[in-house]
Amino acid sequence: MPAAHPPEFRRRALDLVAQGNPVAQTARDLGISESCLRNWMNRDAVDPGRKAGVTTDEHKEIVELRRRNRVLEIGDRDPQARVGVLREGERAPKIGFRLVQEFAADGVPVAVACRFLNISTSGFYEWSSRPPSPRAVADAELTTTIRQIHADSRETYGAPRVLAELRLGLGALTSAANASPG
Repeated sequence: MPAAHPPEFRRRALDLVAQGNPVAQTARDLGISESCLRNWMNRDAVDPGRKAGVTTDEHKEIVELRRRNRVLEIGDRDPQARVGVLREGERAPKIGFRLVQEFAADGVPVAVACRFLNISTSGFYEWSSRPPSPRAVADAELTTTIRQIHADSRETYGAPRVLAELRLGLGALTSAANASPG
């Protein structure tokens, strides 16, 4: 969409037409389309009330309401369709809060993201204010250790050697951790 013309430019164009200059010629001289100039003329007659129609303020309000309506419609779709954005078998609460957090970082309102994923907004805020679980802290430490082992090997160790280093070299993995999948 082209940039809007300044109000002074519009006012000057309308003044030229009001002085008796033909609309088509005035539009050509100013480098705008004739329909654009006619829209300005119509708006100039509607805003002060000389002609019936939608005023500039009413038009802005309609545009904003349509935008809000589109945002709300996202959340009114079938809940099963909303959960369909997740991988098959994934439950929304399992990864949904992280998705809401990512959406919020991208500028999507939290309420809209929660509605779209069929997650409670209060649940999201409770989750986001919680401290990390002991398991999450342990996983983060293990990830740091794995990255360090890989870096120390000049990035030549793959998963088998890193696992061997964890088990034998550092004794970081216990038999209970080895038995669990993942």
